[in-house]
Amino acid sequence: MWKPPPPGWMKFSVAGVIMEDEAGSGGVLRDNKGVAYAMFSRPIEATRLGKAELRAIKIVVEMFMSMGWHEKVHLLTCSSGERLKLVRMVWRNPSKFAPKNTAN
Repeated sequence: MWKPPPPGWMKFSVAGVIMEDEAGSGGVLRDNKGVAYAMFSRPIEATRLGKAELRAIKIVVEMFMSMGWHEKVHLLTCSSGERLKLVRMVWRNPSKFAPKNTAN
């Protein structure tokens, strides 16, 4: 059962699926009132469920950033897979998460 995120957050529920030699991922972005703002579904290359779900989360982050939502709200990403129960990402300031240049 879907549970809403706190006010000021968006929740991207994602899933990865593996069936024989095919894999796919999908997800829905909703606000705390359950209003859907984006969704996706696509085939992916993966041989294990955990990898399919990680690819789905990568797609989610790319979509969230490209839509500019990271400047407005926080992101909560949920997966129902056995390896990946809950991933939380805060994108208020994406530069905090960028690799640091350690070269002198």
